[in-house]
Amino acid sequence: MPGVQGHLPERLCAAASELPQEAVQRELRRRRPMAATDRYLADLIGEAGKPTVEELAGAEAVLRGIQGRVRTGHLISRCWASTREG
Repeated sequence: MPGVQGHLPERLCAAASELPQEAVQRELRRRRPMAATDRYLADLIGEAGKPTVEELAGAEAVLRGIQGRVRTGHLISRCWASTREG
């Protein structure tokens, strides 16, 4: 792979050397909730067993309904209204 050579001011060199470390930290923070979800699902499957095809289809239908409401703003407006009423 070809390299690039050049001169950077000291402050840019310091910032450039921090970029890979920051990128790794960002990626680890991004993965942490996914790993927690994976552990939760593994525990749940251990307790309740694997979901059936019908149960998965039902869950996907619920998810599509929620996604549709979020896209149209329906769910957000209902949540906002409920906080204003209470």
